[in-house]
Amino acid sequence: YVLDFLAIVAADVASISGSLLAPYDSTTTSSMELQCEADFGTLKGLVLAHMDSAGAYVDAGGLASGGIAEGYADVSSTDVITVTAAVPGGMVSLTIGQAITSAHSASVGGGGFAIDPCLANGHARTQLNASLQVTTLTGTGSGLAQYGHITHSCNPPQTTGSSTRTLTVNLPDGDSATIWHGITVDAYARADGGEGGVAHPNRARTADALLDASSTAKLYVEVLTPGATYASASGTVYEVPEADVGAGGAAALASLLAATGLRRHC
Repeated sequence: YVLDFLAIVAADVASISGSLLAPYDSTTTSSMELQCEADFGTLKGLVLAHMDSAGAYVDAGGLASGGIAEGYADVSSTDVITVTAAVPGGMVSLTIGQAITSAHSASVGGGGFAIDPCLANGHARTQLNASLQVTTLTGTGSGLAQYGHITHSCNPPQTTGSSTRTLTVNLPDGDSATIWHGITVDAYARADGGEGGVAHPNRARTADALLDASSTAKLYVEVLTPGATYASASGTVYEVPEADVGAGGAAALASLLAATGLRRHC
């Protein structure tokens, strides 16, 4: 049984300032924040990418430097469950499910000026991918279920699959199934800046992307055969699916991290 995560971040900070350059003072900053957590039964990921240019010179239409920020995390867990039938030699049916709750936001701005996000010289996007895979040696019901969601500052959101997915597995008494589930979260923000004014009415000075899946990716296991039980290699007793699994959670958009953090619970 394994818990795993990969986190990649990229952000730059650049500025031009000083008394000798006072008429041209400006600052361009790109930053990101990332949190991921893996527990058996629960995977979490939150990533925020931000870029902005500021200063009196830029506000007056002067040249604004561009910037890019991106954060990516891959979080997963693997466990093995072994079943015990109520009657020796009998079959055991299980429902194994994954439910994703997430919130997404992607936008670009003109630094106080209205811009068309589809004509702006910058963009922001978020991408979430989730997978549940179950494999058995002698049972039936092995399979792979996937879900994806992309949010873009210009294009409509794109969703593939369902945020709540289940696989039904049938195992002989004493047999095992391997369960792997994982999520990847990615946020990208880019604003190319440039000179402002009438000649560049869609100059992007800010870009923001937030993907909050910290509310979370849950793994559920339910025994359907009366009297049967299972034991997991990790020692985890997984939750049983709730009637409203996968609902709600968008309120987390208003909550941002105070500082970057990476955590792993084993």
